[in-house]
Amino acid sequence: MASPLDITYNNMKLEGQKTIGFGKYYQHTYEEIYMSDYKYCKWCLSVNAGSFSMYDFQQYILKIDRLC
Repeated sequence: MASPLDITYNNMKLEGQKTIGFGKYYQHTYEEIYMSDYKYCKWCLSVNAGSFSMYDFQQYILKIDRLC
């Protein structure tokens, strides 16, 4: 049986495959952006979400940061 941590990790891997629908990294995956441009992620967190896609990406960043 998978542990809660394993389940969370697998869910985050799946969520990381979502693609962004806005801005500089349009159609790049959440994981790709998080791993390659954390400064951009921090900027995304500093502004009000102008779309659901941005809000969803902000939530992904916050979840990953809590896990690390």
